[in-house]
Amino acid sequence: MSIQSDGDLPMPPGAGEAVAGDILLENAKRFAKRISGVGFPSYLKNDKGTRVMRIVGLGNPLLDVCSTVDVGYLDKYGLEYNGACVCEPKHKEVFDYLKSGKTEVTKVPGGSCLNTMRVTQWITQSPGATTFLGTVGDDEYGTSLRNEAQIDGLLFPPLIHPTLNTGTCAVLIADQQRSLVADLGASVHFSDKTLEQNPEVLQAIVQASIFYCEGFVFNASPDAIFKLALHAHAELKFFCMNISAAFVPGLHKRHWKRVLPYTHYLFGNGEEAIAFAEAFEWDTTEEEMEIRRQLGEIDPSVDRRVAAVALKLSLQYLADPDRARVVVLTQGANPTILARQGTIKLFPTPYMAVSEIVDTNGSGDAFVGGFLSQLSLGEDLAHCVSYGQRAAKEMLKTSGCTLPEKREMEFVRELASMESETDEEDSFEEPSALRSRALSISASACYVMNTSYSSNPAGGPRTCMDTP
Repeated sequence: MSIQSDGDLPMPPGAGEAVAGDILLENAKRFAKRISGVGFPSYLKNDKGTRVMRIVGLGNPLLDVCSTVDVGYLDKYGLEYNGACVCEPKHKEVFDYLKSGKTEVTKVPGGSCLNTMRVTQWITQSPGATTFLGTVGDDEYGTSLRNEAQIDGLLFPPLIHPTLNTGTCAVLIADQQRSLVADLGASVHFSDKTLEQNPEVLQAIVQASIFYCEGFVFNASPDAIFKLALHAHAELKFFCMNISAAFVPGLHKRHWKRVLPYTHYLFGNGEEAIAFAEAFEWDTTEEEMEIRRQLGEIDPSVDRRVAAVALKLSLQYLADPDRARVVVLTQGANPTILARQGTIKLFPTPYMAVSEIVDTNGSGDAFVGGFLSQLSLGEDLAHCVSYGQRAAKEMLKTSGCTLPEKREMEFVRELASMESETDEEDSFEEPSALRSRALSISASACYVMNTSYSSNPAGGPRTCMDTP
């Protein structure tokens, strides 16, 4: 199947169709140009001496307030299993109930991207490898979030709103499934100007090689997302997005049209993928036929339409023709779906007894954290998915995104054994000897920023030194 640019998601301005008076595009271009040449990505080394690429995450920091409720409580407020919504006036009673002392609550750091960055940092064990950008209030909750992040080894620059409270999220657990109600507070007041005006933030952006944004940030600052996307494009870095929730594609369709052409890695789950296709009124008949051709009769636990959407997303226009988009969709206990430039792959999830599950809150975020931890090492896609699955499994055993002080030995042993489990023929990637080139830096500071696609004659990753 070929790359699509037939109007489903149009080519971005400047790479195809021109849009007159596009202020957002011009601002993003100016940002990318301004910081070009300011500095180059810097690398850390983990305890094995392996180079680790720095990651910057942008999201809404929230304090999760978790409590177990019955199904009737969700129905009372129109909340769904594994759903997420922004707090409305009718939900004020939910937060009052959690504060009343009538139910036991647990407070843990939250917010999708912050969860992901904490898990990434937890696995890499390289202090300062990850930086989280987000706005908190000048209050106890904001201080708590930043302190927890620093304990984890995560960098969290003090971006503090002087009057608004730190955002909170009611995490309601019913039958081990979570439903989220977010009172966003200060988190939705992140300004794109912070990217340029805050020296600590600017330094983190210049030094990073990977950027990860949650779709929820479209509510707060689509400009900031687009600026990071164009910077990553201009400097041959990775730009990653998460769909985040089923309501995000339809609510922010025009922003997705701008950002997807610069997105190298897209994460989500099956429900979010279907919502994306519906928002853009996609017909996936052709993609479903292609999946049947590639995989034959697949396991009925795999939703063929979800796989078709993954395939179609992977084929949407990408601004850099020498790179490929990778789409990763989780399906709970069912196989993880990975699509890359028209090729589909299924990864069975590790078995886990229902009795081991505490709740599902944070498991999807943990998956992405595990994935990114290995992307930062230049590992192949199969390896990234395996780490993601095991990180998600570990998080299912806890309430919310609760990290052990140190990586538990069982988890470490599982991760250490994965090298022998990975089938190189199924990994979409070059052998490890060639992968190691992805972390080398030339004397002129040209560097590889996409281990997921190989286009040079030698079969190794493409670098800016390969550019004609």
